[in-house]
Amino acid sequence: MSLFCWDIETTGFNPKKELVTVAACYTPHRQTVYQFAESDLRGNVVKIHDFIEKREAFLAELDDAPILAAFNGTGFDIPFIATAFEVDPTRVMRWMMKSFDIFEAAKRATGRTFSLNTLIGLNGFNTAKTGSGADAVLQAKAGKWKELASYCAEDARLTYEISTRKRLALPEGYAWRKKHNDRDHDPNKVLFMLVGSSYQIEFEIGTLPVVSMIPGLLPNPNMSHLGSPQEVLWEDPTPERQHYFKDLPQ
Repeated sequence: MSLFCWDIETTGFNPKKELVTVAACYTPHRQTVYQFAESDLRGNVVKIHDFIEKREAFLAELDDAPILAAFNGTGFDIPFIATAFEVDPTRVMRWMMKSFDIFEAAKRATGRTFSLNTLIGLNGFNTAKTGSGADAVLQAKAGKWKELASYCAEDARLTYEISTRKRLALPEGYAWRKKHNDRDHDPNKVLFMLVGSSYQIEFEIGTLPVVSMIPGLLPNPNMSHLGSPQEVLWEDPTPERQHYFKDLPQ
């Protein structure tokens, strides 16, 4: 089944007080952005005039999707809209049950947490996020709605890119990175997430990837010690396989 990738931006972390400003949905065939807030005459962020119609259209998309994929979606995005949009708990549970969430899978299996940007960088993507959640809050307050919509849409697209990879190198967790001068991985012992055809999850431990030097590609700053420009090909001939769990939605 195909993935329906999505992301939201908000004005803060408390769904009882803050607003969902925009949401983006991405599939290989269609990309949609919903704007739920706007600036009033005083520059305050308020619900958009057709909020109810847009809210229902967005929630219907979540209902209809075969598999939902969001980065930390089960930990933040779904709980936030459940409260902010006053969604029935049964409906919310259906979304949870059909969610594929790389962040949550890694956190549950290994205890590691990391940003989408760190994951993208470690896996050799020649792109990066154009901002952060904090930037998104500032964009809303500044009335930069087009920029905010573009940022959210790009996050949804990047979520699709990482969620469709069959093998992902996982960054180390926050405590390890802080202890090791913000390095994101141990080059001699990399943990890989393996994603099956039904989105079941396995893990294996390998070493540094084979690196193919291809002219014209942007350098990956997280792998700068290997030289650049580069494309990282995650090929490990002798991995030590470790199975942690396989209980994500089939």
